[in-house]
Amino acid sequence: MRKLMIIFTLILPLLVGANSTIDTAFQRGVTAYENQEYQEALDIFLQIQEQGITNADVAYNIGNCYFRLQNIGLAILYYKRALRINPAHGPAEKNLRYAMELTVDKQHPATEDAFSSTVSRSFNRIPANALAIAALILFALIVITLCAMIIFWRGREKSLPTFILTIIIVFWIIALFGANLKWRQFHHDPTAVIIADTVMGYSGPNAEYTRVFTIHEGMICQIERQEEGWSLIKLSNGLGGWVENTTFAKVR
Repeated sequence: MRKLMIIFTLILPLLVGANSTIDTAFQRGVTAYENQEYQEALDIFLQIQEQGITNADVAYNIGNCYFRLQNIGLAILYYKRALRINPAHGPAEKNLRYAMELTVDKQHPATEDAFSSTVSRSFNRIPANALAIAALILFALIVITLCAMIIFWRGREKSLPTFILTIIIVFWIIALFGANLKWRQFHHDPTAVIIADTVMGYSGPNAEYTRVFTIHEGMICQIERQEEGWSLIKLSNGLGGWVENTTFAKVR
């Protein structure tokens, strides 16, 4: 235990120092951005990202820098990355909508009815960790309730504990499903953004195939399949085609 405390005492200042350095760098980036030194601010935020920091605000600020530098494709990419980390990031969602209106290929975020929108926003505001913890707690309650039914309700009417157990199981399934959905959204997102100025889509993984569409910087698409430097993508209008991997960047 003494050795553990010594190690913790030695490591803690390093962790605190690292966080302090990152916070200082972040503030320098914000100051540079406010002074309209967009390239300098971008370099600072990218350096923070290169340290393995997964933060929606960092991605959002990188997107803002790219937007100010008139790189719409990368701006949209980083707004999408910010929303992937934090789906409830309002400023990123607002700026994404605005940037999408400026692309050559007009595109609009998917619209939802009032009820679906409310449910979606409420779900997005719940952290994945909170759902996972809730699922574990509810599972523990299920086990406790079953043990109580076996020990204290043996030979007695079990209507009440059965009802309580049913309610707990329902909430456990909801929490488990929500946590799994958020995990899949974060780790298996097939979304990509076109970052090249102009991109040709072909009917096969080669420029010798028939050209089926032409799209431009900032177009959001879904990756269907990849093969030898080429990817089959699907556009929001349902049209699909093969493009070179160097023409897009994945959101995840």
